[in-house]
Amino acid sequence: MSAGHKFQHLALKISIALNVIFLILFAIFLVRNHEKVLQKLVLIKGEPEVIMFGDSHTANANWSSLLWGYDAVEFGYPGFTSGQLKDKLMSNVLKYQPVYCFIHAGGNDISSDCYDRNTLIAILEEMIDSLQRHSIRPVVESLFFRFDDPVYNAEVDSINTSFRELAAMKKVAFLNINENLVDDNGLKKELTIDGIHLNRKGYDIWAKQVKSFLSIELSPHP
Repeated sequence: MSAGHKFQHLALKISIALNVIFLILFAIFLVRNHEKVLQKLVLIKGEPEVIMFGDSHTANANWSSLLWGYDAVEFGYPGFTSGQLKDKLMSNVLKYQPVYCFIHAGGNDISSDCYDRNTLIAILEEMIDSLQRHSIRPVVESLFFRFDDPVYNAEVDSINTSFRELAAMKKVAFLNINENLVDDNGLKKELTIDGIHLNRKGYDIWAKQVKSFLSIELSPHP
């Protein structure tokens, strides 16, 4: 084999090796960032069917994967109160024009020093009105109970009643996501990582309720 052929052979091997390395690195990137990639693709496509909007409870889940079969994206902001979420709704959510926006807001209000239930309800009503003005269908979600926290849970129970009444008044959907997540002690111990936030099993139950709702409201996806 001539020197020229040897060089070409070596160059081909190097090229193949580099391509293999690139494919491996790209695969690793997709595995580690698959949720961000899926959401980016949905947003590029435009007008997602579902936006899951809320605080850390929303932010901690991979909604594009959990709601596989629907064009779904997540806008979750850990630690945000309803007032802060209202601002994010205006700046980050309305422009994407989803069919449905699932709202989960209020848990952090209860823990704040300036908490007022009437203010929380008024802010939620503002968010509903804003979505409706943009032809987006709001879905009000119940707040989570906590594990073994009767004082907090009593307040959440009252808020959820107000949420349900507000949703009925505004003629929008209300989704009781506590339905299969609670027992006599509040949030089931086996479904939480810290007594407050859900684990993967808990999110699977929440997602199942959302998909059940969507299967009725939207054309079923294969």
